[in-house]
Amino acid sequence: MASDGGLWKVVKRQMPGIHWQRIETQMTAAGVPDVNGCYQGREVWIELKHVPAGLLIRSLSAFQCGWMLKRAKYGGNVWLLVRYTKTGDQCWLYHAGQIKAVKEGGMRVDPHMKFDTNDPEGWAALRCILFNLPYPRTRSPED
Repeated sequence: MASDGGLWKVVKRQMPGIHWQRIETQMTAAGVPDVNGCYQGREVWIELKHVPAGLLIRSLSAFQCGWMLKRAKYGGNVWLLVRYTKTGDQCWLYHAGQIKAVKEGGMRVDPHMKFDTNDPEGWAALRCILFNLPYPRTRSPED
């Protein structure tokens, strides 16, 4: 399984219709996130991580944290998506503004959102958050 715990494959499968680009820059541009996505003219950068046990995100480097903070400072839309499989299979989303706290505290830091990896509604909400879209209102029985 990939170092992201297979999260890249899950993202592509669960969020179709987005122009996703996997970024591989280990030797040329330290810290650039794993994935860039574009949807309805809006872009997002996402660093993908997997935490199978424990609380710390050991693979989150200082270069990655620095890149995320700097891009966010200039108005970039940057997130960390963690597949957390210690007690089930969940995705935890952190905004770049949380990255210093996450680097120090790991999964102890409250995420922007979390959801079960197999939950379609969680993925729909994630799409809305990542691309700053209104969440589609579900019909209530009164409608």
